[in-house]
Amino acid sequence: MDTQEFYIRQASDNEARGPYNLEQLISLSEIGSVTHDTLFYDAGREKWTLIGENADLKKSIFPEKTKLSIKAKSDHTWLNQTQNDSTPEITIEGMMDSAEGRTDETKQKVSREIKDAHNAALGLYAIIAMLVISAAAEILPGVDVIMSLSLSRLREQPIIFLGGLDLLFAFSIYLGAVAIYPLIRVRAAVGVGLFGLIFFLQAHYGLMLLAIAGSIGLYLTTVLVAPKRAQVSYVTGLIGLGCVAWHFISN
Repeated sequence: MDTQEFYIRQASDNEARGPYNLEQLISLSEIGSVTHDTLFYDAGREKWTLIGENADLKKSIFPEKTKLSIKAKSDHTWLNQTQNDSTPEITIEGMMDSAEGRTDETKQKVSREIKDAHNAALGLYAIIAMLVISAAAEILPGVDVIMSLSLSRLREQPIIFLGGLDLLFAFSIYLGAVAIYPLIRVRAAVGVGLFGLIFFLQAHYGLMLLAIAGSIGLYLTTVLVAPKRAQVSYVTGLIGLGCVAWHFISN
């Protein structure tokens, strides 16, 4: 479970966040961003499930802790007690501030969550952009074939069907269906082989490398979470697929 990827959302959210590993979910639970009522996508059951309803995941994220009680402050000073005025007093207000990320120790965790959510959103829109660019490259050169409504002519250009599939994937991702990320990875792998072979046979080696780089960028965008690496994958995918699209449309 430590290496498993999780996509999460609240019941009121339209978009999912992730992927997160178990350690990241534990960190989010410590600042209250993940609770028992948070939904995660259960790939085995192919449905969104409350974390609190999954015994193993609940136990991993919310381990039982020893209950602590706050003892009333005593007015007595014992003979062997060392006074230390520099030790901060623990108060209810201080505990609430810590839980809500308003202290120096916890605000970094909240900042990290915001960054992760921001990066996940950027990745989602980057994937949509890459799929739309690919669809444009695959469909626009064959618009006349599509308008002819000739099934025989469509069969001669199967790449048009791949463009339609890319549009379907893009629309699904826009609606927040991040559970289809594995299908996007398969699509990216197909792109590496298909477009790489097409440009290799045409001796367009530069375009072949761009097509392969663009497909790899699409694949990595569905996997990477670290900001710098994810940003490299966005740029690589958009530039590679954009150049391929320009080649197909302009020719």
